[in-house]
Amino acid sequence: MKRLFTLVIAAVAVVVLIPGTAHADGTVNWTGNGVTDGEVTIRCDPDNPSDSMVWIFTPGGNHSVTSADLNIPGGSGSPYAGVQAGQGAYQFFTESFDPASLPTDGSINVDFTGDLGSGRAGVQLSHGCAPEEPES
Repeated sequence: MKRLFTLVIAAVAVVVLIPGTAHADGTVNWTGNGVTDGEVTIRCDPDNPSDSMVWIFTPGGNHSVTSADLNIPGGSGSPYAGVQAGQGAYQFFTESFDPASLPTDGSINVDFTGDLGSGRAGVQLSHGCAPEEPES
């Protein structure tokens, strides 16, 4: 009986003391990808209404990213929660910003949970639809 008790205590100690899976949680900075000469691809349709932008975060291959948030200083919904978009990419839907005035100093970034895997991770401003001009 004493031996059984010792074995149970030893098994519990092993389970408690074994470290869990480590995650390489981190941040990927936006460096201006998707903006050319201060402009972004314009796409206005029912899926891309006025005053909106779509950003894409792509982890590396064989990644284990389980969540991602886009941070934009001054953004009304920041941080913006990522939506799984297939093949490991995350999409973020934000209000429209002037692409020429967006900082590329790392203050716009994606915080992620998990491991980026292999390959190159990146953040891109995919497209946007400017706010409608008020009728005069």
